[in-house]
Amino acid sequence: MKKLFLSLFIFMFLSGCGIIYSINLSNLERKLTDADYGNPPKNYEILAEKYIKSLLKDSDSAQFRNWTVPEKCLFPSNTSMTEPKPGYCNYVEVNAKNSFGGYTGFSVWKIRWYKGMPYGHTYYKPSRLGYR
Repeated sequence: MKKLFLSLFIFMFLSGCGIIYSINLSNLERKLTDADYGNPPKNYEILAEKYIKSLLKDSDSAQFRNWTVPEKCLFPSNTSMTEPKPGYCNYVEVNAKNSFGGYTGFSVWKIRWYKGMPYGHTYYKPSRLGYR
């Protein structure tokens, strides 16, 4: 019985976080102006390559293709799960070698930008290339 109540409590707590984030996101979208997003990142390809290479096992083997231009987007803040942050996002496909020395195949990286610098990323495995 305790496990049931604990499971129910955890489910309700996690659901509440998602609801709060959605409410904050819709409120923030209404309030934002162009100035709140800042300027799009300059030299985003060079900065993103440096950022991604710092995360790879074999950074010298990295291959990049199909860059998208950064567009305005909202994303979760690193400091608060319920407060969305305004910035820019773009996509790039990356192929690099793994620990065994073989290429892994192109995967999609979504780079999040805040104040002209990479703020975070989301990595999509090659089987999920329908990212647009």
